[in-house]
Amino acid sequence: MKIKYLISIITLLTLSCTLQAQQSEIQDKKNKSETIIIQTNGHCETCKNKIENELAFEKGIKDVVYDLSTSKVKVVYNPKKTNPDQIRRFIAKLGYDADDIKANNNHQTECKKNK
Repeated sequence: MKIKYLISIITLLTLSCTLQAQQSEIQDKKNKSETIIIQTNGHCETCKNKIENELAFEKGIKDVVYDLSTSKVKVVYNPKKTNPDQIRRFIAKLGYDADDIKANNNHQTECKKNK
């Protein structure tokens, strides 16, 4: 009976240590992301969708949320795979200003065509 009790305690301790290690690993992954907020000049739902959808497929981007009321893009990214300047340049390449980086083309012309 004592042996079963001892084996049970050892098993529980082992499982506890394993779960703790897994939780620590998950926390490390969460800590590897950073967030940046970029001012842009999109003004309609089409602009919002284009920025969110295109940016989401860029390397290192974990989450993108565009707020139409403020024209700001919140981007969660992995700093080992991308950086704020690359993100801004990509937004400019899509045709939208990104903080101090001007758009490569005029997105407003596209928006008028889509209406």
